[in-house]
Amino acid sequence: MPTIVYLYGGDLTDGYSNNYPGGRFSQETGTIFVSINYRVNFFGFLATKEISLESGGCSGNYGFSDQQSALRFLHRNAHSLRVDASRITLAGQSSGGTSIFALMSSPASSGLFS
Repeated sequence: MPTIVYLYGGDLTDGYSNNYPGGRFSQETGTIFVSINYRVNFFGFLATKEISLESGGCSGNYGFSDQQSALRFLHRNAHSLRVDASRITLAGQSSGGTSIFALMSSPASSGLFS
């Protein structure tokens, strides 16, 4: 089935996956509605020179990495979840939209959504 992955807003500092009730949306559109949690605030986006050195040259993108991991999970488990991996669409509210821009610009997101 076609799938909508919803990314919540909250200035990338706050938020949670169940702040938007997707059940009704799913029923009315015939899609699977998935809302994921990802790291926010310092845990998701803190970037320092020291952390970057420790992690191989980059830091501050853990929240976006979590989102990519969730999309990879959907692809790996598409059959058992009844997800059509070629029909995954992202939807986001406020900073969820910012996340979508970040995912669209990341080569690591290639092929994870349409």
